[in-house]
Amino acid sequence: NTLSSISRLAKFGEVDKQHSMIMSLAKFYRLSLNNGQTIITIGSEVEQVQAYMSIQLIKYGDRVKVEYRIDPSILALTTIKLILQPFVENVLQHAWRGDSIHMRVEGELVSDKVVFRIIDDGIGMPLHVAQRLIHAQDKEKLGYGVRNVHERIQLYYGKEYGVLIHSRTGIG
Repeated sequence: NTLSSISRLAKFGEVDKQHSMIMSLAKFYRLSLNNGQTIITIGSEVEQVQAYMSIQLIKYGDRVKVEYRIDPSILALTTIKLILQPFVENVLQHAWRGDSIHMRVEGELVSDKVVFRIIDDGIGMPLHVAQRLIHAQDKEKLGYGVRNVHERIQLYYGKEYGVLIHSRTGIG
């Protein structure tokens, strides 16, 4: 999708936007690959989401708003990579109905645990759908990215950690 967007920008002569999108895509992949390392700083994880979102902001313009509220004290801590971007992507692909969407990416230390939240004003989903995103069987083809993040967190940090989804239809 991103390459198609870059191609469209080239076709219409929007060189500055095209350049920005290519540079953001390069940064996104550089941070995603991270020299084969699985563990990165939270600062790098946030940068990776920002690179992804800068591509989307060029693509969608003012129709997408994103805000970051990341406690600076957690930026040097480490995490497994690619745990935030799948949620931000899901907002754009599944929650967005209407003219625009707003989202907020939050990160903070709560007691001794890092907690991330992706909050949006999208269409939301019923509780049973949210639960199936995490616990669906492979054959269901539902929530692969969300389930993958959940399972990777549990494999690395333990079964008491993972993904929780709080959503209601019409709420986000």
